[in-house]
Amino acid sequence: MFWDKKDGGMYLYSQTNLRDVTDGKLNSWLFKNTRGLILTNDGPSGDNPLLGYGGIIATYDNVNKEFLITFFDRDPFSNAGNINLIGDSYTVAYADKMDAFISFRSFKPNIYINDQKNIFSPKPFSAPSEVYVHDRGEYGVFYDNTPTTSSITTVVNKEPFITKIFDNIRWFSEIFLPNGTEVSDETFSSIETFNTYQTTGVRTQFRRLMREWKHAIQYQFGTKNRIRSHYVRQKFEFLNNNDKEFRLHYIMNLFRKIMK
Repeated sequence: MFWDKKDGGMYLYSQTNLRDVTDGKLNSWLFKNTRGLILTNDGPSGDNPLLGYGGIIATYDNVNKEFLITFFDRDPFSNAGNINLIGDSYTVAYADKMDAFISFRSFKPNIYINDQKNIFSPKPFSAPSEVYVHDRGEYGVFYDNTPTTSSITTVVNKEPFITKIFDNIRWFSEIFLPNGTEVSDETFSSIETFNTYQTTGVRTQFRRLMREWKHAIQYQFGTKNRIRSHYVRQKFEFLNNNDKEFRLHYIMNLFRKIMK
């Protein structure tokens, strides 16, 4: 797999062809987010994340059957003249069996070490370097840092030419403790429903009926206006804590059509 800086696409070799796996998926986003130093800073220190401030590293996760690609597109100094250790960097995961980019990841190491069974990477900016094994330890914890929040953002856009009022969300999720015990009274930590001009704000109160969770999509935050549009986006967050396993089986939306 390689990245073409000219068109912003990721290309995958196979036994039969070469294809752009970002076409119609992540191409425009990658193009817009790789227009900085990564394009111009060539040389032994410029395109090597170990030595410089721009470049790409990648590896294949044989356990989860996915590529991990980390982009570093940062200027060496901030506006104040200080060394810029963060900048624009991100990691995306591509599952070749599904032909889909399945998630962003919060870890951004400057090298991956792969023995075909395990992936190792050093904790960024640690001195001396602390090397960690991926997919080991507590859920949502990377490099022994504070647990991160997992999130899913969906687009509800059925019948896109019809204006709709969005009423309810229903979903089936399960949470388990490390010993396998199910935590029946927990689900997502928060949900926000929004479009380009409306948002419900972050909501944290949900009901469970039998095995299914339900949430009434409330008014636009601070008003009595319903969420009304051709589409909405919904951000579901789960605060990883106490090494709990989160399983999500489905999400459904109920809405009413506005016929004009």
